[in-house]
Amino acid sequence: MIKASERFVSLATLTRWIVYALYAAIVLSLVGAAFDLNEYRVLAMMRDSSFSDADSLQAQAEFSDLLMGIQGVADFSLQVVLYFIIARWIYRAAWNTKHLGANMTISPGWAIGWYFIPFACLIRPFTAMREIWEGSHSAAGATEEAKSIAILRWWWALFLATSFIGNALLRAAVHNDSSVSALIATNVGTTLLDFLAVPLDIVFIAIVRRVTRAQDLASPSAVISPTAHLAPSNI
Repeated sequence: MIKASERFVSLATLTRWIVYALYAAIVLSLVGAAFDLNEYRVLAMMRDSSFSDADSLQAQAEFSDLLMGIQGVADFSLQVVLYFIIARWIYRAAWNTKHLGANMTISPGWAIGWYFIPFACLIRPFTAMREIWEGSHSAAGATEEAKSIAILRWWWALFLATSFIGNALLRAAVHNDSSVSALIATNVGTTLLDFLAVPLDIVFIAIVRRVTRAQDLASPSAVISPTAHLAPSNI
């Protein structure tokens, strides 16, 4: 937990780890998309009965399942790490923004907590991130950048899209429909999810870097690292 006596701690270390983890996530998403396309090829052969050798098809299906399983375990493990460090980053970013003098309407705790509240999770987390963005850049004297929140809108649109697709895939898994048509529908959803995860991760990298840079510039007491000073275009 963050001690009440703490005023400001640079986000640079957390940001560096988030960037490393998100780059790894991007690679996993691209690998996953390739595996998804291979799985679709196998499922399409099953649907269309366009195979000449049942044993060969079975071997391809088993190999595809193995690849998907390995990628799934790796992706899940990385996502657990990302959830933890991103939640820590959001909490600390909100805390820093408040102590840089910004008028935060959402507390650091609720900046994370709103993600878990039904319906409110569609709006309030974005509000918290916007307050972090605007407060950090305003404190750094970058008033024009504080008003430019298009990147936040792109992040939130991509975040909601991937969340909705992920929830739909989870509901499909609960129904446990093993028909070929259902498996193909799930495969298409998984492929779309993997492709959308790439721009989502890239946009979030840009956001955490820019907020970190703004906060470090706004606080004379902050220890500024090279990561904090990366230009917005260096994604």
